This record gives sequence, C-alpha cells and structure tokens, in this order.
Amino acid sequence: MSNKKSKTKKFVKKNIKSSVFTHLFSIPKFKKELYLSLHPNDKYINEKDIKIYTLSSIFTNIQINDLGLLVKEVLLLLVEAQSTWTVNILPRMLQYVAESINRYVHDTKQNLYSTKQVTLPKPELYVLYTGSKIIKEKMLSFKKTFYNNDSPIEVKVNVITLNNSNKLIKEYIKFTKIIDVNNKKYGYTKNSINETIEYCIENNILRDYLSEYKKEVYNIMISVYDQKTATDMYLREQCDIAMKEGLAKGMEQGREEGIEEGIEQGIERGLLQGKLDILVEMVKDKTLSVADAAKRIGLSEKEFLKYVK
Repeated sequence: MSNKKSKTKKFVKKNIKSSVFTHLFSIPKFKKELYLSLHPNDKYINEKDIKIYTLSSIFTNIQINDLGLLVKEVLLLLVEAQSTWTVNILPRMLQYVAESINRYVHDTKQNLYSTKQVTLPKPELYVLYTGSKIIKEKMLSFKKTFYNNDSPIEVKVNVITLNNSNKLIKEYIKFTKIIDVNNKKYGYTKNSINETIEYCIENNILRDYLSEYKKEVYNIMISVYDQKTATDMYLREQCDIAMKEGLAKGMEQGREEGIEEGIEQGIERGLLQGKLDILVEMVKDKTLSVADAAKRIGLSEKEFLKYVK
C-alpha cells in the first residue's frame, strides 16, 4: 500500500465530525423544542431534563448524523438519513439501542448479571429523512421488513419527513435541501455555504440558529466538505483497485466469477458510489453491456447512461 493511500485511508476512517444536525439539537432551547415536537403534551419539561446521549462511535466511515437524547425515563434516538433512503437503518438502530442501553446500565452503575431487575429508559426511535423520495411509511418494522414477521426480535422506527414534521424540523429539512441546490450550483465550496446561510436567514429558515451560530455552522460545513473530498478520493482509489483485481482474475481464469468478485470487493470498499464507478468503467471497457450494468445497480438504461461520459 502506498504512503498516499495510507494517509487517505487514515483520514477517512477517523470519527465523523460534528454536523449541523447534531450541533443544532445540542443547543438547549432547540433541544427542548425538538423534544416537545415529539411529546407536545409534556408541558413541564425543562432544558436541564434533556441530556445528550449520542454514541458518536457507532457510525464511523459512513456519514450518518446520529443524535441520542435522554429525557427522564425516555431515551430518544434519532438518525438523520440525509438524502439517501434505506431500510438498513433498522439493523443499525438495533445496534444503536443495544449500545445505548449498555452505556445507560454502566452510567447508572447497574449490573446486568445481578438477580435484581435493572431499570431501563423506554426507547423511542426516529429517522429523519431529508431526501426527495416520497416515503409513505410512517413506521418501519425490523421484524416485518427483514423476516416477514417471523422473528423474536423487533425494532420499530418512526419516520419523519418534510410532510409530517413540526416547524423546527421542517425548517431543518428545508435547510438541507437548499444546501443540495447550492452544492449543485457552486460545488462543495465556500460560496455554497455562504449562499445557503444567507438565503436561509433572509427567508426565515432556522433564522435564530443561523444568525447566532453563523461562524460555527460555517466551520462545521467546511469540515464536512473537507472530509467528503478525502472520502471520495479514497473510495475511487479502492474501486479502481477492486475493478482491476477482479478483471485480472476473471481474464486469467476465463470465468465470470472473477469479475463478479471484483464487483463485490468494490461494493464493500466503495459502497453504492463505488459500485456505480466500477460498472461505468466496465461498460466503457466493453466488459459489460449497458443493459447488464444498469440492471446490477437498479437503474434504467437511460438513467445509467447519464453516468457514462
């Protein structure tokens, strides 16, 4: 492994830095507003009753902005799914709940191996979807989705979208959509950040938050953009390696399994974008037809051809 690749990998694998999502809802008044939007009848809650209970080490390497709140006897776990929708949030939430309960037992100095029953907070699970896909489900079921209701394990996650959110969450989702628009217009640049912040303040979108914490938001977004650049570089390097290894093995052994192995390695190392890059290159090299490549990634031929330049 080259020195350059080692440094890139090391950079990508460090813990994901804070996001606007986690920063916004870590501020006492916004944290309380978030809780009350989910529990509107709890009129007597105080800001001091709401504690951050986020496990930042759970989702390293993947940009998932998670937030845990411990409110008296209730443990709220929220995950911002960003613009990518996947039901794989369910097993991730299962892991998150288990880790959070383990931490709670440790923090409260209880013993799971004691004969005395431990006291646990009641989990409430939410995923905040900010993308453009229409999500009809308001509740996701782990047992139903993955095991056709035949499983002793169940996790239910509430789905929050633009259409079923309160004022604060609705404004946050609008904020993310404006970011996407400006990123397409300016790229991942300072111009995109500045345009986003100024537009939102002028149009009363998270105005109080962005006006007071403009500098912090700017620095958070810059750090995320820097990490994205390094991550993209690493994923492309890994997909390149995987594709070459797979094609070489397939040519040497004269069978399709070698090429398939290369694709699988690309998926593992580069996730969805990596798979797309590999398939595009294989179409260019005439290893795969457009029809086969599009089918493997779940796109129509017309949609797939947009990535073949």
